[in-house]
Amino acid sequence: MKKLGLLGLSIMLVGLVAGSSLAEVPASFSLSGDIELPTAYRSKEINSFHNAALSHSDTVLLPLITINTKWELAEKVTAIVQFENRRLAATTDAGVAVAGSFRNVDFGGGDNISPAIEQAYIRVGEFFSPKLTMSYGIQDLKLTLREGEGAFFMDVSEAQSFSVWVPFDLGAVDTSMTGVLDAATTRSVAEFSGFVFNYGSLKDDHYQVDFVYGVTRQTGALRANDNLVGVNVGYKLPGDDKNILKVLVAQLNNPDTNGAAALNTGMSAMTIGFGVDYFGAVPNLELYFEYYNQTGTLSNVGFDANGLTKDVDQAASAYRLGGRYDFVDMSVKPYVDLSMWNVSGGDDSASYTVGSAKYTENNHFISYENSQSTLILEDSLYGLDLDSNYNAIKIEAGIKTSLKLGGNPMPLNVKMLIGQFTLDNAPLTNSAGPDGKFFTGDDVLKAADDALGMEIDITATLKYSDNVNFMLGLGMLTGGDFFGSIYFKDATPTDPNATENFDSMTLLMFGANVKF
Repeated sequence: MKKLGLLGLSIMLVGLVAGSSLAEVPASFSLSGDIELPTAYRSKEINSFHNAALSHSDTVLLPLITINTKWELAEKVTAIVQFENRRLAATTDAGVAVAGSFRNVDFGGGDNISPAIEQAYIRVGEFFSPKLTMSYGIQDLKLTLREGEGAFFMDVSEAQSFSVWVPFDLGAVDTSMTGVLDAATTRSVAEFSGFVFNYGSLKDDHYQVDFVYGVTRQTGALRANDNLVGVNVGYKLPGDDKNILKVLVAQLNNPDTNGAAALNTGMSAMTIGFGVDYFGAVPNLELYFEYYNQTGTLSNVGFDANGLTKDVDQAASAYRLGGRYDFVDMSVKPYVDLSMWNVSGGDDSASYTVGSAKYTENNHFISYENSQSTLILEDSLYGLDLDSNYNAIKIEAGIKTSLKLGGNPMPLNVKMLIGQFTLDNAPLTNSAGPDGKFFTGDDVLKAADDALGMEIDITATLKYSDNVNFMLGLGMLTGGDFFGSIYFKDATPTDPNATENFDSMTLLMFGANVKF
């Protein structure tokens, strides 16, 4: 089971605080919840990319059920426990690991939906200072530059482990493909357990300082823990009240795996980044920029050209630059957003350098990202979960209108996104892949095509009531020559998928969200 690191201690502390407080002041208790019901039709190309054994399309429903409990206690103390099911499986009924075998699961296997503790922590306001808040226990940790969007660098509870970074988990996979995509089965294995201190508030003050210290992944006997120490500083810039400057420093360490060699053994990686969200240069125009640089050590189980054990240096970066313009004077409130993205990738191993006999440097940017702006390439639940090693240009446009079907008008938001994606560093491949499924047409190592393709997404969200939303989305990916260059070229005639065109993919999604 996940999230056991400080669970026992956190619940005990909640109990002690609640017990001592309830003896003096009655607690104020509240209960709320959320039900997400996303259903997706995925073309067989998406399924086969996740798992080479899958050669058909499918329709999948993976519900997420969340129940929140909160106790307001004495002395500005709040105790919070959140229950949530886990909805991704990485195993078959026989317990065999198969990427892409999405099922409703409990932690012991099988097909049942079982609740798990997602959060359990206490929050203390005015903690020895009017401006200081302390939270301790198992809790979500999300740091974003722009309100209401997915985190570009850190959203621990929605991300894969920072050190389980190899983002191309396909089951039967050519090892030279590492560092591109992920089958999403490693999602939600991380959860922050520890302390969060917040000083000040960007809502009420001109500044906010967040200090975090804890564990983001704890694996019991193996002690393969990812330890996080970080500082995030936000400052309101002059001008518009929404002008924000943020600076982040995060150190991730994993010094001990109990003697078992692993990719993250000896990790000591530092990420330094900053971001600016600026309004006012032109009326109704928002400009935003984020940049992160990573240095340090990814692992101490690398090897040099002589085969001797050596550290793997971490040398990676990521940025996004964009602007959004809102046409506020028009009735449907249209907007246009244009952005450029770069997330570095590659390394100095034989996977990326012809003739290399070493692995001493990693250039894949690794993070707790939760950026899901596209339905196919980036979506971590039903899509391909593109995490690192890519460049992108995205254009998004949308409107806000309403729909009236016999009753009161219901708000309707419609948007279209067009994104052009390429690999930052194309991996090498040859005809030695498993089961004759990975070919370039000859036996010579060469780079795969770097075109991940153009994705066009159209989504509509209807606010049916204050508690219920419906969503409909269509994603289409074309021109993904990278996928075609590694799949089924020159495949044997007996292969049933030999004629499939894997540079095109389709995903249709319908969902409902209920809050209570």
